[in-house]
Amino acid sequence: MQSPAFQSSMALIPEPPQTLIGRQESWTSLHTAFNSGSYPMIYVWGAPGTGKTYLVRHFAQTLEKQANIPFVWAPGRKADFSAQAWLRAMAHELDLTEDSELTFDQVRSTLLTRCRTHPFHWIVDHIDDVPFASQDLAEVAQALIRQGGFVTFIGRTSPVQLWPGQNYLRSQLSTILLEDWSFDQARDFLSHHQINDEALVDHVIQITQGRPQLLAAVCDGLTHLDATQVPAEHTVFMAHAMDLNGFLIEQIFHPGSLRLTWRAGQPLDARDTLIAAASIAPMVNREWMTRVVGRATVHQAWERFVSCATLNSYRGGYYGLFPALREQIAGAVQKIRPWTWEQWLRRSTHYYLSLLQSGRLEPDQAWRLLAGFIRPRLGYHPFRSEGQSLIVRQTDHILEILTENGKIVGQVQVNVQDGSLFLSDAQLLETSLNWSQLVNLVAQQFHLYSAIHWEAAPSSGELAHLLKLLQFTPQDDQWWDLTFAIRTYAQWLQDLVAPPQGLIPGDPVSVTQAILQNLSAGNEESHPQADAYWASIADSSTFRAWFRDALNSANLGERVDGKTTLVLYYVDRRGTHEELAELLHVSRATYFRNHRQALERLAEAVFC
Repeated sequence: MQSPAFQSSMALIPEPPQTLIGRQESWTSLHTAFNSGSYPMIYVWGAPGTGKTYLVRHFAQTLEKQANIPFVWAPGRKADFSAQAWLRAMAHELDLTEDSELTFDQVRSTLLTRCRTHPFHWIVDHIDDVPFASQDLAEVAQALIRQGGFVTFIGRTSPVQLWPGQNYLRSQLSTILLEDWSFDQARDFLSHHQINDEALVDHVIQITQGRPQLLAAVCDGLTHLDATQVPAEHTVFMAHAMDLNGFLIEQIFHPGSLRLTWRAGQPLDARDTLIAAASIAPMVNREWMTRVVGRATVHQAWERFVSCATLNSYRGGYYGLFPALREQIAGAVQKIRPWTWEQWLRRSTHYYLSLLQSGRLEPDQAWRLLAGFIRPRLGYHPFRSEGQSLIVRQTDHILEILTENGKIVGQVQVNVQDGSLFLSDAQLLETSLNWSQLVNLVAQQFHLYSAIHWEAAPSSGELAHLLKLLQFTPQDDQWWDLTFAIRTYAQWLQDLVAPPQGLIPGDPVSVTQAILQNLSAGNEESHPQADAYWASIADSSTFRAWFRDALNSANLGERVDGKTTLVLYYVDRRGTHEELAELLHVSRATYFRNHRQALERLAEAVFC
């Protein structure tokens, strides 16, 4: 039962803060649950970023102010959160002396003793990640309630999954599910922040899909950007001041920042680096990130990275960018930092292949992770899977492609003979499915067979093109063959994800130096041999961005003198070689040695 103080102070539903747009019903449900003796425990749950913590914290502050009910906040999720770390954080909340080894019983006893003296509101955030059994936490909650306290759990897991088989316990819960805002609610939120341009509003809603935390981050960035003078010398790197594609990395995560350095090709902010790299894969963990961007950067920014508004968290320390944003960020990174993006791709493919070869990754999982890295040309990823989730189902001799709601959108005739898979009569039944998606889904089963034979006329357009990319061999009778007799499935995958190869210039160092000289003279041309090389592996218009990114990001020497000599001489034009040697306090011999080494390393990076 609630205390008289609570009943008198909270008999009327308090007005929710104006920032809680779209959560009035949830606010009322919280008040109803607290004002009734029927549901002594509350569980607020929903997807990451739906505003659960924000809602409960505001309600707890209202309780404390109007009903004199203080709250004790159990710590939320942190990366690598151990049992001792959680107990120490709880001890700090309760003003306990932090012994070297705290126990759960010590914290439990302190909570109950404190509640007997003055009932309080205990809030356990991110209960999914608390390193103790949810059953144990529920028992402590029930004991607190018997002492006159209040308890609210916050999590992303459904109560049935969190407390399986605990029907009686779940019957004691008042559950409040928070979902993404409707488009109308999202519009109200943007209007509240004076963002009313129709095209911009539509773009923001499309990207955020009504996810409140993400929408708030975007809105914050837009509001600050609108009131900020962007440095004129940097506007060349922004296609449009209000283009979300252009300022996602900078303005969402550093609202109002004037740096714009990440997109200008200058040294990277560590958290921006992790955000950009995370756009490569659907899910990443700390081990993956360390292999891709390096241990020092991960160590510096991991905690800030896992608390980003764009990030969904999963069990086991895995994280993924909010799906609606992943492609936006990936597109921006590939356009502005193409050389860096390619290096991350190579390290990521090497990591996944090593997991496959060591047995830590199943073949079908390896295909799903690596298919998006197949790139016959730089920037062209025919099997990158985004958008709607599709399901594969095999019935008799037909393999069907279905949407999540069970609608069949494609099918292929299937026959298995002597360990070989025969595929024929592939059909797209709905325009929502394309050939890349169909081939990608069917290919997940290739590892089960010694050979795959697919019927498709060489003139059948995109299907034939995709089979050729997967290294099928065309036969005379309209069949395409792929066998694993000479090379293994893992070797085939390794060949598929290898970077595209072009004809490297005969003297790449001289070509690189000529490009630098053109850059120094303000000449937009590169070099005929460089143009020929690039045309064979990528779109010709992207070479200049590739070259500049390599100059900025490649390791051109352990000592600063290597890259410095190139930048000062060719880009900044700070003086002659002799003058720069004096400026850098090195001998002419050392200067020219560093200069030559930097040119060689840059040539290797550009024509890799």
